[in-house]
Parts: sequence; C-alpha cells; structure tokens
Amino acid sequence: DNSLLHMVCLLQGEMPTGSESTSINSALSTTTTSNSLSWVNPFDRPATVRVQLSSWEPPGTFSLQLPGTQQIAQPQQIQLQRQHGMVGRKTKGADSADSNNSSTRVTAESRPATAEQAVAQDAMVQQTGRLDSLEWNASENDHLERAPPAAPPPAWQEAMGGLLGNILSRTKPPDPPKQPEPAAQQLPKQPPPRPPVVPQQMAEVVVQPNVALQLSVSFCPAVLHESDAELSVSLVSPEVPAPQPLTWQYQIRGLAFMDAKGVKFNVKCKAKHSSEEVLAVPLPGLDPAVVAAIASASGPEAAAAAGVNLTHELIVADQHRAALASALTVEQMDQLPLLGAAAAQQLAAMGHSGAGAAADAPVLRYKLCFAPQKAMTAGVQLAVSCSTGARWVYDISLTSTAPEVEGVLTLEAHMGCTAELPLMLYSSGPEPQPFTAEFTPDSPLNFDVLPAKGMLPPMPPGGHDRSVAAAPIKVTFLCKEMGKVMTGKLVIVTPDSQHTFMV
Repeated sequence: DNSLLHMVCLLQGEMPTGSESTSINSALSTTTTSNSLSWVNPFDRPATVRVQLSSWEPPGTFSLQLPGTQQIAQPQQIQLQRQHGMVGRKTKGADSADSNNSSTRVTAESRPATAEQAVAQDAMVQQTGRLDSLEWNASENDHLERAPPAAPPPAWQEAMGGLLGNILSRTKPPDPPKQPEPAAQQLPKQPPPRPPVVPQQMAEVVVQPNVALQLSVSFCPAVLHESDAELSVSLVSPEVPAPQPLTWQYQIRGLAFMDAKGVKFNVKCKAKHSSEEVLAVPLPGLDPAVVAAIASASGPEAAAAAGVNLTHELIVADQHRAALASALTVEQMDQLPLLGAAAAQQLAAMGHSGAGAAADAPVLRYKLCFAPQKAMTAGVQLAVSCSTGARWVYDISLTSTAPEVEGVLTLEAHMGCTAELPLMLYSSGPEPQPFTAEFTPDSPLNFDVLPAKGMLPPMPPGGHDRSVAAAPIKVTFLCKEMGKVMTGKLVIVTPDSQHTFMV
C-alpha cells in the first residue's frame, strides 16, 4: 500500500523538488490577499496536510487565510528554530544550562597548560573541526617525545666555531636585498547573512482526492520596504515512504508601495502628433536616512555617494500594450530627488501642492513623450522603486484624438458601373498585422472596402507593387446617379496605428 502511494505521488504529485513563488503588491497599511498559490491532493483518498507560514517580518505582515489557522506562540517558535538548527551555538567555554555532559565543553581545569600542549590541541582542532567535542587531559594527551638534555660543548669547540664563522662571513657573497612583500589583497566584504525566518502561523487541513487547496495569503505592510515569507505544505497522512516528510515549499515576496494620495497625471495629444510633458513625482514616506544622504551628496557621482538607486517602470494593460509599445516613453531627468524649496516649487507648478502630496516630500522629475498613432484612451501606471525597497505607483491618463486625414482617394465610374482603386497599405513592422477597414456611418452606401478585415502584409523588399492584385485593400464606388459627387470617410485601424482617408 505504501509503495502504491509512493508511485502515485511520483507520477501525479510531482514529488516536491523545487519551490513556487508569488508576489503581492499592497499599499502601505492596506491588506491585499493573493490566491495564486494552490496545492493539489494527488492521492485517491483524503490527505491531511500541515500548512505553515514563516517570515521574519512582524506578526500580521503576512497572514494565512485558511480555516483553523492558529498563531504559533513565541516558545513554540524558539522550539521550531532549534529543531531546524536556526539557533546559534553558545560561546565556547561557557556553561550550558541545557546540557549536563561535561565531556562536550572545555572547562577551566582542562585547558592546555604548556605551549606544546597548545600546539597539539590546535592540530586536533584543525583535523576534527569541533573544539567543543574534545576532552583535553594534560596528563594523558602529552605524547611529545623529548630527548635528554645534551652536555655543553668544550671550550676549544667554541673557539674553533668562532674562527670559522669569521672566515665564512668574509668569503660569502652578500645576501640579495629583500623584496617588499606584496600587500595582502582585501577580499570584498560579504553582505551580512539574512536572518532566519520565524514560524508564525500553522493550520492542518483535510483535502479531498484530486482537489486543489487554495493557499490564500494576505499582505499588510507596516513599513515601506520589500518583505519575504515562506509557505510550506507538509504531508501528515497518508504516510508515504520517503527519506523525510514530503514538504512543498512556496516563496512569497511582498512589495509595499506608498499610496499616490490622489496624484494623477493627464496627457492629451492628437494622433500622428507628439507631446512631451514633465512629470514632477512626489516621493512621500522616503526613509529619513536616505533623505539626509541625498542632502549631503553632490557632484556627478552624487547617486553613488548617497547609495541610492531609483528605477522606474511603466505598467500597461494587455489591450493597450501594442498601441503604446513605441508611442510612450518615460525618461528620468534627475539623478537624485529634489528636496526643500526646489521640490515644493515643482509640486506647485504641477498643481499637486496641498492635499495632493506632502509639502516636504522629495520630488523626482520624469520626461514623458507621447506620440500616438491612433485615437485611443488608456490608463497606465508609473511605478518608481528605490533600492531601499520603497515603491510608489502613480496613475497616468492618456488621451489621443482622431488623426488628420492622410489623403484623398478619387474614383470615377460610368453610370451603373463600379470603379475600383487599390490601396497600398502595409504593416508598420516586419510581421503581418491584423486590420479592420470601414466607412464612417455618415458615408454614402455607394462606397465599399474589401476586405473589411484581414492581415496587412509587411513592406515588400523591392518597394511598392502598384498592381491591383497585389493591393491588400481595395476601395470600390458604384455610380447610381449621373453627375453627382459623393464623399465618404474611410478608417483603417491596426493594433498600433490608424489611417483615415477621404474618398
């Protein structure tokens, strides 16, 4: 039965070899819950699992949202740390209150008394690597062989030795000058080890066969920095033969950001044109130590001197990604945020003073270039991240109106006949692009476009092919009235562009 369960876990449960991860973004002092993690019971019978949440953050930063979740008390946390080897060893030679075995510690009476014993003890320590497991006994461990003291040499030997020494010193070539010893290379400082995680919450859940258990975790940051947590799912029953209990590990990263407090940017532009705007972004909640470092830094290497690295990214929805891929760019103007009066002046110029942003908040300026190729309305977010873990997110509203008419297409037809005009239009890149073509509702029904939707091919290597057969789009006009001029508007839309023609 156990072998069968082992095979089921191997084939269906995919024996835990690595770890999954997820990220949770939440505003400061705001709770956000993630349901992206799950565990599936691979057995054909109910399984009991123990779900444990561990983190070094203060309790309440990460919370396990499962029925029956219990907080792990502080004594339990220490006990679990000791079981997993998280508690550091005590200082060598100190009395231990947890152990009564005198052979596992070095007492004052067992310390080496002579230099020979110290050398022997150091050799044994280097061989075993554990000083606390040695029991030193000076009387039993001193095995150094000592020769009996030699008799002093006679006087004539001392005189002869001095004479030979004077002769050799005159004939011996002088010693070469000593080369200066190379300076010892300084190894780069290693970052301090990350503190171990502390178990905070635990829950035991019974999962039915082939049912997914949603591992809901909430994140409520109290400080503006990046947080980490670990989630483990250990199999309690049924028992499966394995070198150790089966455990699935999940890594959780919490990204805290400061609420924008109503700061919003609006950018408008006509399609086929471009607009540049300077965005003064306030950074409230920045660490005071970082602000002080920025205030004291100056010169071209100010950012390196202050130890601050600011980065940004644009968060764009999937439906607008193609249209804004080459139409929207953001560039950081300042190496470090502006402080004091300069920051207040920028906020006042943008209209964000007062309730919109903190009056003493540092300000970072960005240059936004918006060059849309089609009429659209989209909302994007500008996320600013600091190397200290702080993060700010701001909303940007983008609006582009309909572009101007690109050209006029003229068709002439005899009475009762249909005229056709090829439209040489190609995709904006090396790959074909989908398109839709239609006349505006106020255009006469005499006009038509074929096809109404399809794929625009890329530009041919040899340039334009003016043949009607090679045209991706054809415009037709049916003449029903003699001598009457009709006018319509044709609109062709691709994922990243829009073309308008008068017909």
